[in-house]
Amino acid sequence: MVTDGVDFMDLTDLGARICEVLPHQVASGSYQMAFDAALLERAAERGDRAVIRTYEWSKPTLSLGYFQKYECIEGGDAMSVDAIVRRPTGGGAIRHDRDLTFAVVAPSVDRRSSRPAAYYRAVHGAIAALLREQGVDASLRGAVDPVAQADKPFLCFRDCDASDVVVSGVKIVGGAQRRTKDATLLHGSMRLRGVGSDCDLAGLADVSRGTDSVEFWARLFRERLPDLLGWERLDTEIDADFGRRVRELAERVFMTEEWTRKR
Repeated sequence: MVTDGVDFMDLTDLGARICEVLPHQVASGSYQMAFDAALLERAAERGDRAVIRTYEWSKPTLSLGYFQKYECIEGGDAMSVDAIVRRPTGGGAIRHDRDLTFAVVAPSVDRRSSRPAAYYRAVHGAIAALLREQGVDASLRGAVDPVAQADKPFLCFRDCDASDVVVSGVKIVGGAQRRTKDATLLHGSMRLRGVGSDCDLAGLADVSRGTDSVEFWARLFRERLPDLLGWERLDTEIDADFGRRVRELAERVFMTEEWTRKR
């Protein structure tokens, strides 16, 4: 199945049928990263369900990609946030403030999740389709010049990738993945406004008539993405055991200086 040049693959041949949709959350960066890591663990253990969630950061936070060196933090970007956290996924750093963050976890039975490029195209293609439903002329960037992108910039939204969601040529959504043999986590950010020291990087509401309401887009993501990805939506709350695992990962990993300064 191809929509606007985006390969969604044959939705009738996907292994995952049910997609759990979790409530929107506002919390610290360490908690949010622990939550996504715990979701990846659970998807690998269960092996039959996808999960979608949306969230915000309780204070302006810089999230480093897993492979980025801590000493590469640019002074201006570090000074304009209240916290720094390292993600379990790769990619460039993101200043989280006036953005919507999302996570989509798929078990390996969904064939797209075992192919990184296909998974990006599927998830980001679904987000572009959702934006178009709201009158925003969004698409995937498409091919980029590999020579021009040889040196990766520090900030994710200064980078260019074929799977970026763009509006009027401006990158609005970027994402990163972490994969195990049993499941894949893709989490990313939809930039709503240009803010802070990187205010030259525009957001959705700066380049279109799209609203900058986090609540509006969070609701639409949870309502529409499962269907656009070929999954049946199931609204779900987290249980006590899962909550304990999230707190454990936050305290033992994502809150620690050892993890944040890992590289």
